[in-house]
Amino acid sequence: MIKCMASEIGKHVVNKCLDKGIHINTQKLQKLLCLIQVDCIRHKKKIVFKEPIHIWDCGVVIEEVDEDFRSNLVEFKEKENPYILLLEREEESIDRIIRMYGELNSFELNELPDIQKIIRLAIRSASSKYPYVTYPILIGAFM
Repeated sequence: MIKCMASEIGKHVVNKCLDKGIHINTQKLQKLLCLIQVDCIRHKKKIVFKEPIHIWDCGVVIEEVDEDFRSNLVEFKEKENPYILLLEREEESIDRIIRMYGELNSFELNELPDIQKIIRLAIRSASSKYPYVTYPILIGAFM
């Protein structure tokens, strides 16, 4: 059973980066996933995952992805085994984001205008330790 769609999409991102010789770790993966989410909303009017994006000191974070890939904090060395196939629109967004931003590190990715906009959109609630952004907020801001 698939618990986290962002992690499943992330497995494809990791594999594509490894195929291209692009360094990737858990923090960088999360930033790329946020950019992929925005790209898919902009170009296809669809989301790729429903998990909220949290704002931590290190920037944008998808908690479920952080938990699922915690052992790769420094670097992914081996390909991941995804349990889903990508839709054409997802594949296009992933390829576009890796082409545009794959060589950047997580600190550089955090400074990109779209990531900064996500951070500014964050809301706080009594039930969450960190500010977060939900996919409906992203749809409203980037569609």
